[in-house]
Amino acid sequence: MVILSKGVENDTLMLMTEVLEDVLGNRTRLAGLSGPNHAEEVGKGIPSATVVAAYDQGVGRMFQDAFMTRTFRVYTNPDVVGVELAAASKNVIAVGAGMSDGLGYGDNTKATLMTRALPR
Repeated sequence: MVILSKGVENDTLMLMTEVLEDVLGNRTRLAGLSGPNHAEEVGKGIPSATVVAAYDQGVGRMFQDAFMTRTFRVYTNPDVVGVELAAASKNVIAVGAGMSDGLGYGDNTKATLMTRALPR
């Protein structure tokens, strides 16, 4: 089972794969799909990439094989927690970048925001 949701559950602070593990009682067959990609661009065949993080390497490869196309590259990663945290953080940074655009600021402002948001 692959989960496409990103974020941290408010009350438990669990990541989405952890929530699913809690419900199903087993994490071996779970994977999380992260971006960065926009579905409308993937659908148009614009070259895009994503990562599938799975606890089991075979599960990761199964989803890699299922989703990979000529224009959609799928990478695998065994660090499920790291990929999920990065995906959730990326979305927060993306909202800030969008706010910067909405305020009419330029690329320098957005680049500064993105650079400062990276872990040090």
